[in-house]
Amino acid sequence: MKRIKYRHKGFLFSIKEFRAFMRLEACFYIACIGVSGFLLFNPMSFTVLPLFLAMFFLTGSTYGYNHITDREEDRINDNRLNIFVTNGKGVPAIVCMFAASVFFSLFLPLLPLLIFALIILLSFAYSKMRVKKLFLVKNLYTGIGMELDFLAGAAVGGFSPIILTCFPIGFFFGFMINLLGDIRGYEGDLAAGAKTLPIFMGVGPSMKLAQSLFLGFSVYTLILRFHSLYPLAAFAFLISFFLAFEKHKLARAGILSSFVVFSAFLIAIKAMEGGV
Repeated sequence: MKRIKYRHKGFLFSIKEFRAFMRLEACFYIACIGVSGFLLFNPMSFTVLPLFLAMFFLTGSTYGYNHITDREEDRINDNRLNIFVTNGKGVPAIVCMFAASVFFSLFLPLLPLLIFALIILLSFAYSKMRVKKLFLVKNLYTGIGMELDFLAGAAVGGFSPIILTCFPIGFFFGFMINLLGDIRGYEGDLAAGAKTLPIFMGVGPSMKLAQSLFLGFSVYTLILRFHSLYPLAAFAFLISFFLAFEKHKLARAGILSSFVVFSAFLIAIKAMEGGV
C-alpha cells in the first residue's frame, strides 16, 4: 500500500513539474492572444481550434527550451532546477510539443502560417541568443513576439488595414508580462548578468512604471471608446490596483487571465450574434 502511495505521489509530482516546465498558464495566455485576434476580425470557424493548439504547443516547447538555457537563473530564483531539466526528459518533451505545434499550424491559411513560422524563429532565438543580456531588447522582443501571435490570428481571413488599429494590443501585454516576469526573477537575472528594467531602475520603480502603464492603457481605452476592448481595460485597471499595493502575484495572475477571459467574452459575443 505504501509503495502505491509513493508512486502516486511521484506521478503527481511529475505532472506538477511538467506543468511548470511548459508554463501551462502562459500556454493558455499566449494561445488566447491569437484566438482573440482571430475573433476580433473573423467570423467563428473551425480554424480557431488549430490556431489555438498550434500556439499552445509552440509556447510549451519554447518555455521548456528556456528552462534548459536559463539554468543559472532558475537555480537562484527557484532554489532548484525543474526535474525535466535534470532527468533528460525535457528535450523529448520539447520535440513532441514542437512537432504538435507544426502539425496544427498546417491547418492555417498561408498568411498566418508564414507569420507563425516567424514566431517559431523568434521564440527559439530568444533563449538561444540570450536576449535578456541586452537592455530593453528583451522586453521589446517579447512584445513584438506576442503582437505577432495576435496578428497571426487576426490575419486568418486575410490582412485588412483595420487590423492595424488594434496592432499595439498584443505588444503592450507582451511587454508588460515580460516586465512583471523580470520583477519576479530579479535576483536570478542580477546574478546572471541580465540587463532588465528592474535591474536598471530597481524593483520598486519598475512596479510603479508597470502600474502607471496598465492604468494608462485602461484610461486610454475608455476615452477612445474601444468598446470591444473594455474587458481588457478592466483587467488592466485591476492589475494596476494590485501593483499599487505591491501584490505582484495577483497582478501576474490578472495578466495571465486577461486574454483567456477576453477570448471567452468574444466567443460569447459571437454566439449571441449567431456566429457559432
